[in-house]
Amino acid sequence: MRRKIIMLMLLPALMLLLAGCNEIEETFATDSQPPGIKEEETNSGDDLTTEDDASDEQENAKEDAEKEEETEGKEEKERESIPEDREEEIEYRVKKGDTLTKIAARYHVETEAIINKNELHNPNLIKAGELLVIPPPGVEIPVPDSLKRQKAEQPALREGGNKPAELDFKRMSAAQLINALSYMKMPIKGAAVTSVNGQLPNAPRSYRNGVHEGLDFYNTAGKSVRAVADGKIIRADHDFKEMTPKEYDKAIERAMAASITPEEILDKLRGMQVWIEHKDGVVTRYCHLDSISSDVKVGQSVSQGQTIGKVGNTGTKNSVVGENLSASGAPHLHFEIWYQGAFLGQGRPLSEVRKIYTQVLR
Repeated sequence: MRRKIIMLMLLPALMLLLAGCNEIEETFATDSQPPGIKEEETNSGDDLTTEDDASDEQENAKEDAEKEEETEGKEEKERESIPEDREEEIEYRVKKGDTLTKIAARYHVETEAIINKNELHNPNLIKAGELLVIPPPGVEIPVPDSLKRQKAEQPALREGGNKPAELDFKRMSAAQLINALSYMKMPIKGAAVTSVNGQLPNAPRSYRNGVHEGLDFYNTAGKSVRAVADGKIIRADHDFKEMTPKEYDKAIERAMAASITPEEILDKLRGMQVWIEHKDGVVTRYCHLDSISSDVKVGQSVSQGQTIGKVGNTGTKNSVVGENLSASGAPHLHFEIWYQGAFLGQGRPLSEVRKIYTQVLR
């Protein structure tokens, strides 16, 4: 009798225990598959990326872009914090994405100085983690014997020594560029490369959010402009029409609204132009012209020293409004050298740019 009573008392507890076990078993079965996906629809080849995953990827990409922008900002601040008149050498550890040109600009030195100081036999192959010694600005570093021997052993330059086998305005050293372009002559007889930084290529242009892409020759009003080398005319603006004041103001407004001056705006600001393509693919541009010689036509060959036009100020605000509003708008030749989308001096310290142009244009 007692046993029956005890069994009856224990029966509810046993029933509750069995129910709990069944619930646990059902939970395990449910959790074995991702929510919302049927067992027959899943296999090892399916892409199970969810909307949350895609959102995470977009967020990661955004974070990467922000980090890159932050890095560029830090580099610019770092450059501004480095004095241009320092007298001591600096050790620099190459970072991912660095180029010799960027490093030289950051420390206000010429790429050639870094090459010679570190005896870089191939400046294009610097690697992240490599330690470089950066000399003080303005210090002439002699070419080490090892680089002299390397240069002597290199095969002769093709086509009469006018250019190396591969031109690269962004990656070549100053000495290599000077050697490659040494066939050019001064575009205005008796002129000289300016001592004013703001008239050099790569000088900032805050009024239009951009940089100066050419070399200015002032105090040359009405003088003849000459082809710097043999070549073929690929542009001659005989039908040039100056902007109206309203068109000029609108162009400057558009330039200021953009992150950098749009090319079509730059083209208007260069005024009347002649472009010459030379045998190595280099293109020289002669801008702000007052007039173009009648015998200069697209497709026609020109010889070094041949007159192609006269110095003017077309494309400047002075020319647009017909008044002498500023000295920068006075008649002058704006001269550019381009190769494969890069202008000569792009991204380089102004001291190095001046050296290149001074030794190229003689």
